[in-house]
Parts: sequence; C-alpha cells; structure tokens
Amino acid sequence: DGRNVKMVKVNREGKITNSSYVEIPEGVMVAGKIESKRILTDSVKVARKKLGTSFNRCSLVINSKDVVVRQITIPIMPAENIPRSIELELSGFLPIATDKYMIDYILRGETVFDDIRKYMLTIIAVPKDIIHSYADCVKDAGFKVEYIDVIENSIEKLGKFIMSGKGSFPKDYLHLQIEHQKTCASIYMNSSINMTKNIDNGVYKIASDISEMLGKPIEIAYNAIFYEDFLYSERIYLSEKKVLEKYLDEIAAECNRFVEYYKNRNRDSAIDTIYLSGSYSQIKGIAEYIQDRAGIKVKKFSDFVNEFVVSSDNRTDIMDYTAA
Repeated sequence: DGRNVKMVKVNREGKITNSSYVEIPEGVMVAGKIESKRILTDSVKVARKKLGTSFNRCSLVINSKDVVVRQITIPIMPAENIPRSIELELSGFLPIATDKYMIDYILRGETVFDDIRKYMLTIIAVPKDIIHSYADCVKDAGFKVEYIDVIENSIEKLGKFIMSGKGSFPKDYLHLQIEHQKTCASIYMNSSINMTKNIDNGVYKIASDISEMLGKPIEIAYNAIFYEDFLYSERIYLSEKKVLEKYLDEIAAECNRFVEYYKNRNRDSAIDTIYLSGSYSQIKGIAEYIQDRAGIKVKKFSDFVNEFVVSSDNRTDIMDYTAA
C-alpha cells in the first residue's frame, strides 16, 4: 500500500502460523509506483527474515489504487471470444490502453436483459508495469511467485474459505480497506465482489495535514495517528482531532452514498455491516466513529476472521492479518 510490507506464513490447513510487518521508508512508493526497487526488495528481505522462514514459494497480493474491478455483462459467446469482448468493454473507461493491463475475469453466471441471454462477469485489470515491478522485487528477495492476486479478490476468497469451514459470515457486506495512499470500499453480494469505489482519503493525507498544522515531521504525525487516541481520549487533541474527523466524516459519507447506490440497483439485498481492515483500521476509536457517522454497524475484520484463519497459538490484537 506504499507504506509497509506484510508477510504471513500459512500451513496446509490454510491457517496463519506467523506474520511479519516492515515499514517502507517514505518516498520508496509514490502514488502506487515503485520509485526504488532496491529499497523495496531490501524491505521484503527484512520481512522474510523476521518471518523466520526458508520457504521460497509465495503468493503476491497487490493493493493499488490503479487496480480496476468492474462488473459487466456481455452476450453469450464461445469462451475463446470472451477476452476480446472484455477488452472492448473496458476500453471506454480505463485510463490507459487495454494492452497495458493484465486482465482476468470471473464468470458469475447468466442473466437475461431485453430477451438477450448474457454472461455476468467480474473483471479485474492491473497495469502490467505494476505487476512486473512488484513481482521483480519479490523475486529479487529470493521468492518464487506462484500466483498474483489483488486485495479485493483475496477478501472474497477469505470469506468463502471461512464459510467452507462452517464459519458464520455474511453474504452481503461492505468492506472498507484504509491504507496509506487510498481507502477502498468494496461491496460483496452473495459472498462475491459486486462493486468497488476508491476514496482518495488515505492516511498519507491525514498525516500530512497534521504535520503541517502542528509544524512537526510527518513521521511523528504517523506514529501519533496510530498510537494516540485523537477521537475519544480525555486529553485535548484539538488540532489532530479536527483533521482526523474531517477525513473520517468524508469516508463515512462516501460509504453512505455507495450503499445507497448499491441498494437502488439491488433492492432485494441489504448492507447492514461494514467490515474495516487495512493497516490503519487499528487507529484507536475508528470503528466506533465511522459507525456513528455512517449509521451502519462497523466491525474490525481481523476481530472476526482471526478465529478462523489464524492458528490459535499465534493470535494477536496488534496485526490485522487480513490486510496481508
């Protein structure tokens, strides 16, 4: 996400047995682009050493504001014609040429519109330069990349994994991922990703505003956001509280607009829970504050899923595993 490397070790049962977290120096990642492959590679090596593993096979999960996730319908056609049809559909709203993207799709089923049978597809498009640059750094750190995923799809798979183990998990919900460069809201319907929306309010903007307002280095602002209770502490944090509330109010308002848009398109489905994840979901009081402003129940994703995906000997309240 431009701020850290998260790494987890998973056993044969799909349980997380260990984790590591390494901060990336400021400026290594700018607007989702890698400015220093060497430093990022070194950070991955440090994360691997902290994890304490000799394994070299890994999966790479990319979290970038440049990832595009869309739901589309296309006429029923032979499988070999689907990729070209998808490219034509995407060409209208991708910011750069479709041949600059790695494009994959999930066939969700069929529907009928104006008496025409159509496929329902989830499309995921990631710029090739982002995939190659991330994969190169991971490979240079000594790993063999088995497969690459995006955070939006990995959350869907996590929910289905929990349900496959007879865990209780809602089929319709909003997932809010708060990270360094962006906040991503994704709505899942029937356990599958339905629509996504990028919100510009990443923690970088919050830290920058606090840093500028108080005249302190940005690193001090980052640490304060994470460790101090600006929202509900009895101590007086007037300036910091004002900045944080401004951005969280905007996130809550965007969530409400997003949910209303979804409801207008899916009147038989209700979103009554927001699941919060990402490195900065650990900001003190953030779940309670967004719940109060949005009027929708908010839960920490890690509090809910750690029971199912984290080995009982390795659970912790410090690390949000689902963000990895």
